[in-house]
Amino acid sequence: MLETRLQHLQSALRNSEDRFIKVFHNSPAAILITRPADGLIIDINDNYLKMAGYRHRDDVIGSTVSQLNMWLNPEDRLKMVEALTKSGAVHNMEAHFRHKSGEIRHGILSAILINYNGQECILTISRDITEHKRVDEEIKKTKTYLESILNNSLDVIFTVKKDGSFGYLNRQLEKVTGYTPEQIRGKHFIEFIPPRLHGFMMQKWQEINNGIAGTYETEVIKADGSIIHCLVSHSVLEGFDEFIVTMRDISEIRQQTRDLNLLYDTAKIFASSLDLAKTLREVSRRCTEILRVDSVLVRLIENNRLVVKGSFYRFDDDKQEVENLIRQNPIEVGKGIAGQVAQSGKSMVSDTMPLESVTLPGYLNYLSQHKWMVVPLKAKDCVIGVLTFMIANTSRKFSAHDIALAEGIANQAGVVIENAKLFDQLRESEERFRRFSDVTMEGIVIHEKGKILDMNQALARMLGYKPAELIGQDGMHMVAPEYRDVMMLKITANDTRPYEVICIRKDGTRFPVEIIARAFVYQDRTVRVGAIRDITERKNAESELKESYQRLQKTMEGAVYALSLTTQKRDPYTTSHQQRVADLACAIAREMKLSDEQIECLHMAGILHDIGKLRVPPEILTKFAPLTVEEKDALKSHLEAGYEILKNIPFTWPVAHIVIQHHERCNGTGYPKQLKGEDIRMEARILAVADTVEAITFNRPYRPALGIDHALEEISRHKNTLYDPAVVDTCLKLFNDNKFRFAQTEEKV
Repeated sequence: MLETRLQHLQSALRNSEDRFIKVFHNSPAAILITRPADGLIIDINDNYLKMAGYRHRDDVIGSTVSQLNMWLNPEDRLKMVEALTKSGAVHNMEAHFRHKSGEIRHGILSAILINYNGQECILTISRDITEHKRVDEEIKKTKTYLESILNNSLDVIFTVKKDGSFGYLNRQLEKVTGYTPEQIRGKHFIEFIPPRLHGFMMQKWQEINNGIAGTYETEVIKADGSIIHCLVSHSVLEGFDEFIVTMRDISEIRQQTRDLNLLYDTAKIFASSLDLAKTLREVSRRCTEILRVDSVLVRLIENNRLVVKGSFYRFDDDKQEVENLIRQNPIEVGKGIAGQVAQSGKSMVSDTMPLESVTLPGYLNYLSQHKWMVVPLKAKDCVIGVLTFMIANTSRKFSAHDIALAEGIANQAGVVIENAKLFDQLRESEERFRRFSDVTMEGIVIHEKGKILDMNQALARMLGYKPAELIGQDGMHMVAPEYRDVMMLKITANDTRPYEVICIRKDGTRFPVEIIARAFVYQDRTVRVGAIRDITERKNAESELKESYQRLQKTMEGAVYALSLTTQKRDPYTTSHQQRVADLACAIAREMKLSDEQIECLHMAGILHDIGKLRVPPEILTKFAPLTVEEKDALKSHLEAGYEILKNIPFTWPVAHIVIQHHERCNGTGYPKQLKGEDIRMEARILAVADTVEAITFNRPYRPALGIDHALEEISRHKNTLYDPAVVDTCLKLFNDNKFRFAQTEEKV
């Protein structure tokens, strides 16, 4: 009996090992088995080979991950091994890996310790998330842009529907009025207006319904019944059956304006002197006025101690007492109130914690008789010192407004002292990745013609079931009916390419997934294993990113053409010049196989390349005679002028740099900086050829048109000296092969 039992156990063990090996080699996940001590690669499946850039298992098995230079930071592997030693498993660890080609890729991995062929090994399952990181970054930029406009705005922004009820409401609504969105949404706006202004507001409502935008003042009833005076602006929301309204509490804005003026004045004081000590002393004096305090200390970190670099006291007695305390109790970073602020980078205010727990003994008596506030001075993301504010009136408390104003002054001081960077005030509002209890992050299912044979916990959670509820069942009922035929075709055809379907959770909700599956032998029969990933966030992100990009693109194009028209109206000889230059430059770029982004950039630069002529006197632009040396210099200045106009416009491309370089020449004889060869951007080299060809072909104020043949002869003669040879050859080919012709061939002089 015992022998029979042993045979059964051995058979079960062999089956288990056989199943593991088959799943390992046929799994759609990237799996690697290594030795903990030295990272020797014991085994690897095809997906991991593909992800790492290798063709054959023999290329890596027997080598260590260090020899193959797989980890960008070897310390990350040591951390993974240490975590495995402590807990036996690592979940969702992010790390950077090096592809065989040398390219750095971002990955996320999970690992467990296993017994493999009689030795302890690490089983690692990895996923390349480089592209997801890129998409996340783009989404973050777009989301940051929208949030800064809407939710971080000082104004209340909302929409009103045709029936007068509220639609969208931003976060500022509750701060200004005290109402939550739930209390307001769906109600008519007139309910929140004092009765005596109902007639006035209904008149405004009639105007906006007639498509008339307007700005006016009115009163609003807050949630606590008080009245605030607001500045309101409304307009039609194009493309929507709603009106958009912005509203601002004028009294609060006046206070904010006063604070901004104070901060601006403080910044001017900083900038008015090159003497740092004098500047800091002056800021200390100003701080006593702005925050209505009795004394201010500016202390900077030197040799791990806080050293007074500036101070101001209303009363001489305070000055003597505080300076004696500072001499007797030198403050180190991490000790005392100021030392803890310098260490943590967080402001501290009296009444927020027991005084004994944060101060040095020598200061205890003095600080207990005062109210105090200490804020950090930061530069280059590091704390470089602190600002300390003190008042003898113990009945007063420092408000949140006081703290904000003090921190604003501290930010100004930090910028001047060490060219500080601005604080990053935006925080990620969502988690990027969900947590999983399984080793893998994707759902994995093994099925035979749709019947579920096995699955992992991650997939069960994704669908809202327990594994026991699904194993043995037909998995097709979890796929939306309209996708079942497509899925059966994929299964029947043994298609291993990724595809997307809609799945249905236990609660009936639908969500998009991406599936990658392949066939393999499992328990002596051919089945399919599939990796399933919830792509809801990706779909939403792609849609949001596309819509945001399209809106921004339309806005930018409108601004570019508006600027272009402004230039054209001042110089009748450039009415079509900029457009023709842009057309030819884009044609050259397309023929040279430049990217779509570079071609878009060239189009913008071509349309705007003469925008700097706005600052050139019109009598020079339209002079019917050769220019004098002084006039030529004035005309050349249009490059720097154009750069100054364009540099602060948030183009996606380096338009300003291309514009300022389009009169540079390959041999260094151009202007304004005499750049040579590769120092000139390729887009600027293309624009230079297009500008030259157009200028010679068409009329100029001081001469008639010379024609396209003369223009092509000119760029041919100066190829390799003035103009890039590849660009010249491409331009000549376009005209010789009749691939390009200017839309307009002659102009009136």
